[in-house]
Amino acid sequence: MGVYNHVPRDGRELVVTDASAIKIKSEEGRFVSNVDIRPFINHLPFSKNTSRFSTTNASGSTSMAASIQEALEAESRALLFDEDTCATNFLVRDGRMQQLVSQSREPITPLISRIRELWKTKSVSCVLVIGGCGDYLDVADTVIDMCQYSATDATARAKDIADRMPISLELPLAEYGRAPCRTVAISARLACSHKPPRAQSRKLIALFVSKKADALPDAQCKSAVESEDSCVQTPLLEPHKDSDQDLDLDLSALDQLVSASQTRSIARIICYICQSRKENKTMHEWLALFEERTLDELCSSLGIVGNLARPRNAEVALAINRLRLACMDQSDQNHGSAPSWRNIKDLE
Repeated sequence: MGVYNHVPRDGRELVVTDASAIKIKSEEGRFVSNVDIRPFINHLPFSKNTSRFSTTNASGSTSMAASIQEALEAESRALLFDEDTCATNFLVRDGRMQQLVSQSREPITPLISRIRELWKTKSVSCVLVIGGCGDYLDVADTVIDMCQYSATDATARAKDIADRMPISLELPLAEYGRAPCRTVAISARLACSHKPPRAQSRKLIALFVSKKADALPDAQCKSAVESEDSCVQTPLLEPHKDSDQDLDLDLSALDQLVSASQTRSIARIICYICQSRKENKTMHEWLALFEERTLDELCSSLGIVGNLARPRNAEVALAINRLRLACMDQSDQNHGSAPSWRNIKDLE
């Protein structure tokens, strides 16, 4: 947890990382809305679109591809991976599998084929904890050997091994492309509710959806969350098919969310987006707005309380991306030529 300051003399004062670092893991079954995962996933069965990929039940590899793209959208400059919680087929594709299944038939471009490109074109570093995927020795800048909680620089030895035992590393068939740039709104089911989202625990936000919204005609339901000229897509879920409990926001995958007070703040931010549903803002614009506001300014109608803590922009974005009532949209203007996250501020 080097993204947070530590209490003096607790032994972790020197455990520090970039404040925007995000942990990426496999999340089978997670919700994904309108994410361009083509840098990693293509040629899915039944010609499923990966430039605007949406699903209510992602696989391990597609969830990791979406999470990386969402992290770039949230301006993360460091991605953290633990081999134990990653999909193996997303990390590597060894020489034997390359011989058995040609690259043109394989839907997954593994992380190892993109990791240098992430640094060179996006200035994004990757830190991996690995015990079995030795192929990464060929692409690593630094290798640290951990033994009995003691760290040793093993870079020179790793490079020597890589030179003596070279691997066949496939290069991607296409350039990485731009990071996602999507507008965000909330479904009418939550916007029409008389009760705001509420943090039940550090890892769960209860969403009290409106039963009245279920009975609204589609056009009325849609107008409750988007302005007249908005491009926001309707949610993937049919209101009458899902219980309130199914739509509660599960944040158990957000390992860097450390306090229930942060979760309460995220619940307020979701409420704020609901109340501002006619604004057509991108994820980047929402995060910039929340950075400028005090926590009590968010949904001031809920009153001033003393149990809020500011979450990182990363956790706010990760939470919204897992909200099954969130509506994401890539406009035609942005699709395929969206500005990279490094240039967004210059274009505003």
